Amino acid sequence: MRFSRARASESAKGVEQMDDEIGMGLATDSCGGVIARIAGHTFLASLVGPASVILDIGANQGQFARTVVRKFGCRVHAVEPNP
Repeated sequence: MRFSRARASESAKGVEQMDDEIGMGLATDSCGGVIARIAGHTFLASLVGPASVILDIGANQGQFARTVVRKFGCRVHAVEPNP
């Protein structure tokens, strides 16, 4: 699967497909942990699992929250102060 930052209107694509196009990358750091990057957020994916709770402060439209829940099965509490 190839990831792209290009966006189309929501009527043309499903939200889930648009989230996948935001991009997810995986790498290994020098300590052997897996580093993930989703929608501009970088975190240690090796520490995230179904029992994890992630806080997404400044959630914008929720792309990161939806993608991380779908990929890792964790819970996300998302807050966006800007209506």
